[in-house]
Amino acid sequence: MTVKASDLRELLLSDLPDPTLVLIGGRLEVIKVDDLDADDFRDAVLLLSRTELLARGVDETSPDDVLERQAATICTAVADLDPARSQPTTRSPSTAESRTPDRPSPAARPNSGIATGPP
Repeated sequence: MTVKASDLRELLLSDLPDPTLVLIGGRLEVIKVDDLDADDFRDAVLLLSRTELLARGVDETSPDDVLERQAATICTAVADLDPARSQPTTRSPSTAESRTPDRPSPAARPNSGIATGPP
């Protein structure tokens, strides 16, 4: 899902009362905030209202590059909400925990091919 400047411009120019940009079923849609209670939008994720966008200093006259920056911020926030990215991984014993004293970890060996930072 990618929010674009055109999506934010649609939100800003909407004739709906209290328009909001939502993500539903993998698509973006501008709806009035009261519609969030409707069955059709029960699973929608509210991304941004026009009021919030205006409070950020963005309005109908803002150039596309300003809208693109705001869109990128929203995309980042949505990506951070992605359950696949926020689920903790199952932890197995680390390489260091499973090593025996006679087999040092690769980072302990010189020229092991693992970048560990500056020398």
